[in-house]
Amino acid sequence: MSLLAIDDFSVSYSYPAPKRVVNNVCLHINTGEICALVGESGAGKTTLGLSIPGLLDNSGGVNINGHILFDDIDIYQSSAPVVAGLRGKRIGYIFQEPLLALNPVIQAGELLRETIHVHNKLANSKAEALQWLEKLGLVSAKRYYHYYPHQLSGGMRQRVMLALALAGNPDLVIADEPTSGVDATMKHEVMELLVAHCRTGKSLLIITHDIGIAAQYSQKLFVMYKGEVVESGPTKELVKQPTHPYTRVLLNKYIHFMN
Repeated sequence: MSLLAIDDFSVSYSYPAPKRVVNNVCLHINTGEICALVGESGAGKTTLGLSIPGLLDNSGGVNINGHILFDDIDIYQSSAPVVAGLRGKRIGYIFQEPLLALNPVIQAGELLRETIHVHNKLANSKAEALQWLEKLGLVSAKRYYHYYPHQLSGGMRQRVMLALALAGNPDLVIADEPTSGVDATMKHEVMELLVAHCRTGKSLLIITHDIGIAAQYSQKLFVMYKGEVVESGPTKELVKQPTHPYTRVLLNKYIHFMN
């Protein structure tokens, strides 16, 4: 049974001009599965990702049709408190721009402590927050705990985002461009941390324009082009024998870049 089942799902924006950005997408993720949603900028990947935990709704010029079922809970047919209860605890989200996603007036450690307290109800959530910062490579955790987001480097902010997403031990982590803006070494570290989380039977959806990252770390691949999933299947098979022209273009670009 699928942990996440997206069927005939569409998202349209009314402003500044009517546009359908996600078009009749079907996407299923099983428990313990590492999947990647790959495509160029503007393909609709982030819009689809934000829809999964119900971060988009039918208001403000957004029109949503279709179904997203997470563990048989219909995200767009359930009450707001039910969906809110999934966020963080069962669905973790790593946003594309950590500096924009983190609260600029709350210290990074305090934000993490509050998140841990809300989801895990620990008596000493500050100690747990410090452990997470150390686990994610911030060796002077006690010092960085009191830093505001603008005082942290891009790599440090990315680590804080990882801690926020993983601290609730969610069943599904959605990672939107988790390796953008970091160096090659940091890319590997970020992906290894995410993959390690899945070794406990959790699921991961990597949203990326980098088909190399998708090919290296995912088990199942979904290729998105102009709002549609144009090809999907086991990653190894799809990389070896792509059938859609757009998938071949992505792979050819990656091979050319590597050479």
